Amino acid sequence: MSHRCLHKPPTLHVPLHEPQCCTGVCTSCKLCTNICTSPQHRTSACTSPKCRTRVCTSPKLCTDICTSPRRCTCICTSPSAAQAFAQAPTVTQPSPPRGGQGSGAGPAPLKPAAPSSPPFLRSHDPPSPAMPLHFAPLRLPLRRRLQTAAVLQWVCSFLALGQLCAVLFALALRGSLWLPALLYGLWLLADRDTPRRGGRRSAWVRGWPLWTYFRDYFPISLVRTTELDPRRNYIFGFHPHGVLAAGAFANFCTEATGFGVLFPGLRPHLLTLPCWFRLPLFRDYMMSGGLVSSEKSSLEYLLSREGGGQVAVIALGGPPESLDAHPGALTLQLLGRKGFVRIALEHGASLVPVFSFGENELFRQIPNPPGSGLRQFQLRLQRIWGWPSPFFTLGGVFQYSFGLLPFPPTHPHRR
Repeated sequence: MSHRCLHKPPTLHVPLHEPQCCTGVCTSCKLCTNICTSPQHRTSACTSPKCRTRVCTSPKLCTDICTSPRRCTCICTSPSAAQAFAQAPTVTQPSPPRGGQGSGAGPAPLKPAAPSSPPFLRSHDPPSPAMPLHFAPLRLPLRRRLQTAAVLQWVCSFLALGQLCAVLFALALRGSLWLPALLYGLWLLADRDTPRRGGRRSAWVRGWPLWTYFRDYFPISLVRTTELDPRRNYIFGFHPHGVLAAGAFANFCTEATGFGVLFPGLRPHLLTLPCWFRLPLFRDYMMSGGLVSSEKSSLEYLLSREGGGQVAVIALGGPPESLDAHPGALTLQLLGRKGFVRIALEHGASLVPVFSFGENELFRQIPNPPGSGLRQFQLRLQRIWGWPSPFFTLGGVFQYSFGLLPFPPTHPHRR
């Protein structure tokens, strides 16, 4: 889901002769003054340890390379800027003042950026006390706004849409719409086995343009490493589960990443908890994307279909693995979960491993090490509800400190 850049960041040189770039110098941790000589572009360079440092040599293309949890340096990777970096001398800038007085010191050389790990691996560090809220830019392209709206509705669907549908159905039974609600309830009884019989896919729902915006928010891509025979049935072993399995949904419940083009003749079915199919209205919405029940009978039905072409996608660790979905950690819960191998052997299905890079980086989960009180509480909820209920924090629409949006590697919160 993300591209990790592991190269060393270049030495921090700024060519003052670049015609389209400017350099701003700040000597205060509370007030930054931009000194710009270009009408098209403005950047600031701050020498305060609590302020981010941004030095850019191109108004069009920049890549963030962070060298400190609270201090970032923006290095431009455009070809013209890269050549200028190699030819330009090191820039000096005044030392920061202390105690509110003037600096009183000579110019200090700007130290080269130290090698560091990719910035999204450290994006979960606590924000600086000087800036508890990270606000989003006011001017964002419309496409980015649509991507945010697409992800927001997806998160709200998983967190609240099922419960909302159940409440609306109950209110309809008690109100003037009791007759349609009653007829729908009778139809639910007759249709109760559908989630275990391959579901009810809708090519129209899977092809909504909404899902392309959802894909581009992260972004998410599907990479095929080998061709698969459409005359056979398959089990895709998906790992890691993550908190909400965003990669599994985008790749196997929509056509946004081109599954039908990469694997012609195959029909993916993502297996999920049976409890979701007990919610009226919401169950039909889930089945339209290709989700089916994760019960044993459901898996056996898919693999026993004549003619092949059926793909059962299983998050091997299941919902309990979501409790270990922390940034930088990959924990596979496979012991005691080998029943799918036996079923595959019985039906002659092939096993295909699927790995979702960056899945665990999307959410900042509250620390819950094994044996802690929080982990015990979550396991108790799992025994009651069937879902472990991970507690996590997200970003917002107009600020990136809290809200309902995950943090993709390209999200401004990670810069």
